[in-house]
Amino acid sequence: MNTLTPKQKEALDFIKGYIAANGYGPSYDEIRVGLGFSSRTSGHRLVHSLVKRGAIEKPAGLARCYSFPKGRAA
Repeated sequence: MNTLTPKQKEALDFIKGYIAANGYGPSYDEIRVGLGFSSRTSGHRLVHSLVKRGAIEKPAGLARCYSFPKGRAA
C-alpha cells in the first residue's frame, strides 16, 4: 500500500470506526458529515483514492460495502 495523505488516513480511520460501531460501512453522505465536507462528492473521491492506493476494496455497485486487504483488518 502506498503512503496515505493525512486526509486519506482520517477517512480510513473513520470508515473502520464506523464499521466497528455499526456493523456496516458508511454512505458517502455519512463520510461527508463525519469528516466535515460540504459535498458528498468529496467523500466519494476520498473512497476512490483509498481504493486506488490499496487501503480498501469496494466492489462496484455495492453500497456501504468495504473490505480491507489482508493485513489491513478493521
